[in-house]
Amino acid sequence: SWGGLVDFMTEFRFCLQGFPFALFAAVFLFCGGQSGLAQQNAPEAQPQEGMVKLTLPDELELSDFIDFVSERLGVKFLYDEKVSNNKISVRAPGPIPVDSLMDVLKSALKMKGFALVDADVEGWMRIEQVEDLSKIAEPRFDPEIGEVVGTKVITQTFRIKNLEPAQIETIVKPFLTEKGANTIVVAEQDLLIITDYAKNLGRIADLIAKIDQAGPERQLEFYEVKNLPAAELAQQISKTLTSRAGEEAVKVDISVDERTNQLLIIGEPEQIKEVLQLIEALDVKLGQRTQIYAFRYVNAERIDRLIKNIFDPLTISRFYQSAVDTEDNLLIATGTESIHERIKWLKEQMDVETKRPGSALQIYKLKFADAQEVLNTMRAIQGQSAGNRPSFQ
Repeated sequence: SWGGLVDFMTEFRFCLQGFPFALFAAVFLFCGGQSGLAQQNAPEAQPQEGMVKLTLPDELELSDFIDFVSERLGVKFLYDEKVSNNKISVRAPGPIPVDSLMDVLKSALKMKGFALVDADVEGWMRIEQVEDLSKIAEPRFDPEIGEVVGTKVITQTFRIKNLEPAQIETIVKPFLTEKGANTIVVAEQDLLIITDYAKNLGRIADLIAKIDQAGPERQLEFYEVKNLPAAELAQQISKTLTSRAGEEAVKVDISVDERTNQLLIIGEPEQIKEVLQLIEALDVKLGQRTQIYAFRYVNAERIDRLIKNIFDPLTISRFYQSAVDTEDNLLIATGTESIHERIKWLKEQMDVETKRPGSALQIYKLKFADAQEVLNTMRAIQGQSAGNRPSFQ
């Protein structure tokens, strides 16, 4: 059909960089009319109705992607050469909904410091460089931001109930989008006005809700984790605080910024101080080393299991990693000196030939004979012999 042919031409044009689209379309139509080449070159699997497959080069001009969206959605765009000087990469291994193309374009523009706004001419949209998001933001007074599209620019008003708006402003400023986002304090009305993209504004709203609470003043403290993944350390701290027997758990909020490997701690000053002490005790260089232990009588897997059970299960994964070679009954252990000392002690106590009759264990590695044949021979000898003989298993 003509509709399918146009869809295919629109998608295929981006695979031919530097080849005039109009000329390609003319040649394509001519060949299709003469020899059916269009049917032979059609994609094997056509996207479902309402879906589009992005067949794009690894890197393309931002203006080319804008043209693509314009043709598929029938939207008219105005932009200048500043837009054309940017390149992007768009990856979509499978078909995507056609109506999501506009959001993909907005996200690509945001990444390059541009925004999409209504133009002065009806039916057109303008792409311009972002310097002040307030000029293109949509005012909102509903605190629920979660349902708003993440690429939408919003000016949100927050009524601060328990702290000074200027205090909250100081706390949230590091979290604003670098290009174009801003804050305004209206102290006499206890208002804080923030302009930012909806996705980022949602995170800021959660942060304000945690800080602006009744009771003792709550503060925000940053801690850059040096020796561990921040997410792992945050989990250990939370479990430690909530599992203290006979003590009320410290009521703090701990968030993770994986990009900078930092912890964001919100709580009362004394609570934050206590949490920081715990963090500093955990965030230390482990001083681990690796050693191989060979066992003659006891199973290496048993020693490994005992070590994991002896130490605190919340921290053992940080201090101890192991592998067991069952063929040679070896334990390859990486851990701190205290763990290596405990392995040596267990080896001294357990890796000995037992004195109890009939319960000794000896491992023999046969080179030439079949193990089952040797065992059958030993059992036959045992049955013919008198007296107290060991049992062969």
